[in-house]
Amino acid sequence: MSLVNTQECVYVALDFEGLNSLERTPQEDMFLALFNTVVSNLILFKNQFAINRDISMFQKFQDGSKFFESDPNIFQARLCVIIKDVPKLDRDYITREFQSKVDQLFSEEVEDNFITRMCGNGLDIISWPVLGDIAWFKKLFIFKTKLDKLETKYENARAFLQNTKVIMAKLKICDWGSLDENLIQIRVATLKRLFPIAVSYGIEQKDSIIEHLMNHDSGKPIDDPIINLCDVNHFCGNEHQCRELCEDNGICQVVTKPKEQEEIYEGLVEETSITFTKYIQLSERLKCNKKIPPNEFKHTGKHTHKENGFHYCDAKCQFCEYYCTLPYGHTLHTHDTGHGIMTQTEFTGEDNVFEYAGYKLRVGDQGTFVLCNLFCKGLGRHRHIDYCQNVINCKDENQGRDIQHINEKVLPNPDKPKDFISHKLFWKRTGFKDPYSVQDQQEFEKCDYECPDDENLSYSNNEF
Repeated sequence: MSLVNTQECVYVALDFEGLNSLERTPQEDMFLALFNTVVSNLILFKNQFAINRDISMFQKFQDGSKFFESDPNIFQARLCVIIKDVPKLDRDYITREFQSKVDQLFSEEVEDNFITRMCGNGLDIISWPVLGDIAWFKKLFIFKTKLDKLETKYENARAFLQNTKVIMAKLKICDWGSLDENLIQIRVATLKRLFPIAVSYGIEQKDSIIEHLMNHDSGKPIDDPIINLCDVNHFCGNEHQCRELCEDNGICQVVTKPKEQEEIYEGLVEETSITFTKYIQLSERLKCNKKIPPNEFKHTGKHTHKENGFHYCDAKCQFCEYYCTLPYGHTLHTHDTGHGIMTQTEFTGEDNVFEYAGYKLRVGDQGTFVLCNLFCKGLGRHRHIDYCQNVINCKDENQGRDIQHINEKVLPNPDKPKDFISHKLFWKRTGFKDPYSVQDQQEFEKCDYECPDDENLSYSNNEF
């Protein structure tokens, strides 16, 4: 990180590592891209498209686009894709070809594409000259021009630091709730902490030496009068706040909380040890916001935290136990959520021991270290294992194209019949919207068998 202090503002330059590093998991790559997009005004993203014609790195941005709600106050970045080392004669052609591939990606994702949701100031594609060309240095002025056109994202350094810390904390605990709401809660908590001291002593912080409040006009101490409370109007004679909890259907508020310390999961394979932070979502009932009339003990109507206020659907993902983010009583056929780690799951497969995300695992290991909406990406083309839901159809071999009965006994519960099912059917059975991008879903629909040649074998046939 480096800083440039000017008369108008402070420029903060953050140098992020490149995506698709062997030192990071796809989940860490996605979080890095998401963090970069949230905190930045201008993102300079280098790319080797002139050499390999690959835009797969955009999938990291696309994967992160569905976590936070599309908030124009948060997602204000302008993404500049820099295609490195492009000869002068090829610049227009390379730019057009890159743009066509990006347009295809956007047409598949429609309104869910990451530029619409996360890059409020749009996208630029810049073919960059070869190093040593004088144009390489002249083009640097482009970034200064683009940056000058953007509005300052943070009012001051304190706001930048606070927002950055909050975003990092939310990514750490997989809290996909409103950032503005978190900032308001922090502000309210700060005011609650400072208010009693400010009222009592006229200062923000109570020091060991207390001085009387002074009248700054006269320089004399301010008296602390003794008030006889018998002369004050009693509470019951006034309108007062109801203290009961909301009675509306649904969930008033969803809170994501991490456990106080990291946990270590000891895998069933002896040398496997995984450190992770367990985080859960809790539902809360808010207090009624109605007023009780003077000299009354209750108000009319039922208790509610807000008249016609928003209440979350009470459905939970069976794998991560994150609540549906749609309103209670919604008419959509599927629920939707941001998803968390798969605390309620365990691995299974045709092979008793296998490798996933760099860890050596065994059938029966728990999925406590991977997110619901990133697990399948680590498998590539794949199929899932589920308990057989229609034994008669399986015996008659009338299962349908998305189901294949397993004749062998498979753990866990080997005596219960099981089926191979497609990725599409797997998520349909959950009742939740498939959280993967359109491009991923199209890839998962393809045949999961691979060429047995060692050069092409990249995944073992593991299921979940």
